[in-house]
Parts: sequence; structure tokens; C-alpha cells
Amino acid sequence: MLRRHSVHRIRNATHRGPSKPHSRRPAVVVIAALGLLAPAGMVAAADNEAEPPSSQFEVVNGTIRAAAASPEGAASTEAVLWGNSSYATTEIAGSGRVILSGRSSDCEGWAVVAVSVDGVPSGRVTLDDARPDGSVAVGPSLGDGLHDVRIDLVNDNYVEGQCDRNAYLSAAAMEVAGAVTRPSPTPVGRPGSSNTGVPAGTKLTVHDGDLTISRAGTVVDGLDVRGDISVKADNVTIRNTIVRGRPVDTVKKSLISAYGDHKNLLIEDTTLRAAYPHPNRDGLKGRNFTARRINVSNVVDAVLVFGDNVRLEDSWLHDNTHFDPDWISTDGKSHDDSLQIQGGNNITIRHNVLEGAFHTGIMITQDRYRSTNITIAGNWLSGGSCTLNIAEKARGPIPGLTIRDNRFGTSRITNCPIIAPPTTTQIATITNNLWDTTNTPITIRRGS
Repeated sequence: MLRRHSVHRIRNATHRGPSKPHSRRPAVVVIAALGLLAPAGMVAAADNEAEPPSSQFEVVNGTIRAAAASPEGAASTEAVLWGNSSYATTEIAGSGRVILSGRSSDCEGWAVVAVSVDGVPSGRVTLDDARPDGSVAVGPSLGDGLHDVRIDLVNDNYVEGQCDRNAYLSAAAMEVAGAVTRPSPTPVGRPGSSNTGVPAGTKLTVHDGDLTISRAGTVVDGLDVRGDISVKADNVTIRNTIVRGRPVDTVKKSLISAYGDHKNLLIEDTTLRAAYPHPNRDGLKGRNFTARRINVSNVVDAVLVFGDNVRLEDSWLHDNTHFDPDWISTDGKSHDDSLQIQGGNNITIRHNVLEGAFHTGIMITQDRYRSTNITIAGNWLSGGSCTLNIAEKARGPIPGLTIRDNRFGTSRITNCPIIAPPTTTQIATITNNLWDTTNTPITIRRGS
């Protein structure tokens, strides 16, 4: 029986290797038998703990251990989910249905896990012992690509001294293995002018006016947009494009907006720089998007999130516009943020540079929705009064919050890299966050 830990959060994370400097081409790394994205190394274990074995999974409220029984995964490890707040994530390449390999312990019934793919619920499966190889297909058939998979335990049970229902995941793969179709999320070096935005030498075609995208699968490539872009369809890609906007007046406008019920918006190698700075001009706003290697400047809020399934990585958010006086703001000054999260689930902020905002570097407000499962990892963060400002408002603590491996610069308030209420920090995973200049640990200021 796996002993249950009710208060400690244990996180095991893989660290994917660097890509070539700004090559803009993905490195294909595939385990031939299963089509799995291969981890290149491990993040250091917590103090006084042995380094856990390598795994394709990242786990929250669970652990990675050597496989204790068959079936065993490709690395002879298994991700252990031991409670209803436990989940594992991975990225797998290919097409068809998701093939999940695992088992469970019987405690008045077998474990049931819920599987989501690319932020969309895909199905549930019982991990019983009816399949000799421990594998089961989950959800509908998917197109070829690199898919984000999340697996949650949903029916935990524990009977003191008798049994403990846990899920043990050994592998996840697509029915048909495929090549990785997007670059590693960890390029060499710090994001900046040389490796974000439109690549040097790209030939651009001018598009005068706004661009509204309402056809699924549209690809915008190589445009110089002298207006705003509004996304209203699924599976849209915007790449190698600069968005300049147009003059605005009394209505808030963003250079790229993705407010609707769309899914799977991808923005990469794109520059967002307002040609007409204004207190009502922002950069990227919305939900259900991945933004990779974007360069955002000359706007009030660079990126504003309200909704689920957002990933911002390898990007440079800098040189916000600050207006004082600002005739729109109630206190007469712009509240410019590099990143503002007004609510949502499944949000990842990884390997970015956020600098140059007057108000905050990252602001989590919960103004619109409850915020859950937010990961802020491997970034360079600076600016603002306090750089990372977390406010619960009336929605309570933020579950599933991870802040790790970030490097902090200066803020307007001395020694205020993070300000957060203790009710959130007590349940969050906050590790290995350092001052960039001294390589020493930061401290967290108590907020309300």
C-alpha cells in the first residue's frame, strides 16, 4: 500500500533539451516503439530527497517511481496518482487515439482516470486488470501533431489499514507515432530581440485594415497587418507576421484578440508592436491559445488571459507604454502589466522574459473567473511595483499553482519579487526562484 501524504506536494518534472539558436525548425526526438517525446534531463530534486527516476510524465500531487509491477513503461517508471487532486501531464506526437498504459490498486473498486487532450476532455477509463498489457485507447481519433495530454485521478478511495486506491501510469502514446511538429520549449539562451518575433529576412506582405478569421484551419503567414486580428475559428495559426494595429479611441482594443469559443490558436514567430500607442491599446488577449517566440511591446498590457488552456513560452514581453496622466484609469495612471491573468485553468508560462512594465510583471487577479492549475517556470521576471502579484479577490486560494526555477530582477518596491496571500502560498509549489544578479533565493512578501 502506498502511504498517503495529505499535505505535501511532490512534483517531478522533466526538462527538455535546448534547440538550435533561433533555427525555427523543430528537432525530431521520438522513441520509435511508442512515439513518445523523449525527456533530455531532470530538474534537480528537492533538498534532502534522492533524484527521482526519469519519466515522460510531469506529476502534481503525486510522484514518479521505478515501476513496481507490469506493465512497465519505456523507462521502467510509473507516475503515481494518489488523490483526486493528483494529475500527470505529457506531450505525445502522432495521430489516432491516445493509448494509455497503466494499472491501479483495488480498494473497493479500481481507479478511474479522466483524460484531456489539448485542453479538451477526451474520456474516462478504468485502470483494472482486465487487459494483460495494461493498455487502453481513450477518446476520439486526432490529427497528426504534438498533443498535450493530462490525466486526472477522479475516484480516489482510502480505507485506513486496509487499502488505498491509486493509479499507476507507465506510458502514453498515440496510435500512430509521429514526428514532433513544434520546437523544443527551451531554446538556447534568454529570449530577446534575436530569437523572438518575425525572423530577420522574412518577406512580408502588407495587409491594410483589420483581419477577422472565421474559417477553421486558416494559416496567416508572412503578413504586415496594419490593423487588428480577431480570431473566431478553431485551429488557426498566425506565424512570421507583424501586427501594428490602428488608432483607437474610447474602446479597449488588442492587436490580436481571441475571446470566443475557438480552440487551438497558435501564434509563433510574430511581432506585436502598436503603431499608435494609446491607454486603450493592448497586445494579445483571450484564451485557448499557445503563443511561442512572440515579441510584444509598445502596448499597455502585453498579454491578458481570461479563460482556459493558455501557453506562453520562449517569448519577450517588454517596453510597455505607461501613461501618467491616463484619463481612462480611475487613479490617473496606466496599470500596465507584462502579463495579466484574470482567471482560467491550465495556464503555463514557461521560459519567457517579462520586463519593462510599470504596474506588475505578472498579475493574477481572478477578476473574471477562478484561477487553477497555473505554472510559471523558467522565466526571467522583472518590473512592476512587485513583479509577481497574486490577488485572491473573493474567489479564494489558487489551487495547482506552481512557481519554480524563475530568475527575478528589480521592481519599483525594493525586494518585492512576489507578493501573495499566505492562503495561496501554503498550498502552492514554490521552489528554486532566485535573484538573477546574486543567484540567491528570493523571499515572498505577504499579501492579502
